[in-house]
Amino acid sequence: AVQKQMAERQKKYAGSCTTNRYPFTQKIRCACCGKYYRRKTTVTGVVWICSTYNTKGKKYCPTAKQIPENTLLSACCDVLEISEFDAEQFAEQIEQIQIPAPNELQFCFSDGTEQTVSWKDRSRSESWTAEMREKARQKKWRQS
Repeated sequence: AVQKQMAERQKKYAGSCTTNRYPFTQKIRCACCGKYYRRKTTVTGVVWICSTYNTKGKKYCPTAKQIPENTLLSACCDVLEISEFDAEQFAEQIEQIQIPAPNELQFCFSDGTEQTVSWKDRSRSESWTAEMREKARQKKWRQS
């Protein structure tokens, strides 16, 4: 009975695993451990993170830092000198993105040239919406 159930489940779930491909898939490489960055959806939004850091932790990849996807898209637009991100143009012109240090992106172009871009982290105060501020104010007011 168990063998029959296992066979049924194998038929039901065989081939259902899909691997999503994004423009940055296998393009962003961690300089610390050499692994590719992967896409991850968090509470604050979509980020790209070193796969070693994500699975094993900071001990195994101490310099890795997650990159917000919006920051990545913006940096690509700046480097490619375009107003809106174009996946095809990105794939044609960018061979790889290295992460040599936290908050630093090194774009390696298909023609052999390189360009380094830095970004600043968004401060915590900037991430608060008006609704969040009001909720915190109400909570503080009730406590006092």
